[in-house]
Amino acid sequence: MRLALSDEILEFLSSTELFSGLDMDALRKLEPELEWMRIQSGEILIRQGDPGDCLYVLIIGRLRVYYHNDRGEEVPVAEIGQGECVGEMSIFAEEPRSATVRAIRDSELVRLTRSGVEKLLRINPDAILKITRSIVKRLRRLTRGTRYQQTISTIALVPVSPSAPITSFARELTCALTRHAPTLHMNAQTFMDVFHENEAVLDDQSQTHSKFTTWLNQQEIRHRYIIYEAEHEPGPWTRACLRYADRILLVGRYGGSPSLSENEIFLRSHGSLHTGATQELVLLHEGADLPIRGTSEWLARRQVRAHHHINIDTPEGAERMARRLAGKAIGMVLGGGGARGFAHIGVIRAMYELGIPIDCVGGASMGAVIAAQAAMRWNLSRFLSSNREGFIENQPLRDYTLPFLSVISGRKYARMLQRMFGDTMIEDLPLRFFCVSSDLTHAELVVHDRGPLWNWLRASSALPGVGPPVFHEGRLLVDGAVMNNLPTDVMRGFCEGIVIAVDVGNDSTLETDPRFQEAPTGLEILIRRFAAGNPNTGLPGIFDVLHRAATLHSLRVSRQTRLSADVLIQPPVGAFKMLDFSVLHDVESLGYQHAIDKLKEWAQGQKWLRSAI
Repeated sequence: MRLALSDEILEFLSSTELFSGLDMDALRKLEPELEWMRIQSGEILIRQGDPGDCLYVLIIGRLRVYYHNDRGEEVPVAEIGQGECVGEMSIFAEEPRSATVRAIRDSELVRLTRSGVEKLLRINPDAILKITRSIVKRLRRLTRGTRYQQTISTIALVPVSPSAPITSFARELTCALTRHAPTLHMNAQTFMDVFHENEAVLDDQSQTHSKFTTWLNQQEIRHRYIIYEAEHEPGPWTRACLRYADRILLVGRYGGSPSLSENEIFLRSHGSLHTGATQELVLLHEGADLPIRGTSEWLARRQVRAHHHINIDTPEGAERMARRLAGKAIGMVLGGGGARGFAHIGVIRAMYELGIPIDCVGGASMGAVIAAQAAMRWNLSRFLSSNREGFIENQPLRDYTLPFLSVISGRKYARMLQRMFGDTMIEDLPLRFFCVSSDLTHAELVVHDRGPLWNWLRASSALPGVGPPVFHEGRLLVDGAVMNNLPTDVMRGFCEGIVIAVDVGNDSTLETDPRFQEAPTGLEILIRRFAAGNPNTGLPGIFDVLHRAATLHSLRVSRQTRLSADVLIQPPVGAFKMLDFSVLHDVESLGYQHAIDKLKEWAQGQKWLRSAI
């Protein structure tokens, strides 16, 4: 429908990428070409294959873009958030729509016809560059197979425990999000204070476009984020919160009953109210950081994208949640490399000193072990003492066996991991964590983000030929470095924000003395060592050969995954032998020295980070 657009709407349009650079007079000239639209959650805006005769600018709400593959399945490839345009590709290509676009929230848009686009380009020629840039970004993401990142404006906090301190958490989260952008906290009392009406009007379908909806839309234009605090029962206000949410946080009290709440039962039976809202579980903790137990019981009853442990006695947890919602969480990826992986500890020390938070952490092989220690929130002293005891004093790789399956039996290494991490489950870690292993049975990468920590670390660091594979449900799982030694791509789908990758792999060639024309016998190698009085014979050892053979493919993959990191740190550790764990302190110090200046320079360029630490 043609409507005279308010100055507030026109001012908002001038802030969008498509209309930026236009003053109010220019926008008024375009106004006859702009059509205001409203569509409900679940309704299709654009259908793949239809003619492309217009584009849309989203004012309020959320859209999701789907591509129909050869099997007729809808594959989500992008989300359209406030101020973004959609449908522009078909206008310029003069081809049918290449994807389907569906509203995942009640949404309001401005429609611009082909003639309107031509008029816009005459008034503002720079707009074609902005549209082209938007198209290129989407095509690049599709060709790279990158998982799209959901943008969030509205968050519903839904209590699932009777005693969950939902109001205090909502206030803390609002305060933390405000550091990133203007944020509004709304609850049932806010509604009553503003409208002085009974909240029952929220259930009246005739009120869909009432003054409440109009006011709410105005708030979305004025605020980057809105936090809706739901009530403990699925009443009218709670249902309104669910209807308007981009993200639903199910908030429970740790230590309480993991049973489904009334709100969750309602959610399951009224899925149409939250067609596109992703659900995540937030467990609120009080008191000192004690070992967490029983998270699996909560997760077994729910289908959630992620879960979070937050201590409400400090602001740290709410700040971590805010970074995730703002798309600025910091995910740290640690690569494999044997003893060279001790450099990861030095990088973590540098982050601690600079106040750079770690929100999610993951890795492969030795990087997975250090990442797990970071997820347990160890301090530097604990890092050094536990790794000294585990890898130097315990010597877990001196566990030789008849080499039918591997050189070492792996039992000593498994006991070391059990002593180091106990019976900790991954889902009980204070920070979100994953590690990767390689499935020899199906030739695929496996991501472990739940289950016994020590066991999946054993799988992630089981170098083929050196240690035995982990047998799991008929599959043989070995070192994650075989397929992906630096899983930054996994972190992209795991943590919404910035990826800091630490690569301690060795891309240099496996060199040997050129005077050798054929492999010497074992006896000849021993004689050479004793005669020269030097253990360095100019030959690679058996472990070096096995590691190189097992990770040749991963070396090539790592060159690609490095490119997807926002910050890449590569400590110069190539001179250290991969299995010489006695170099713990030297390698840790080298990692710290290499990282501290680079991280400091990066952090200084992040204004939002400086205000949050």
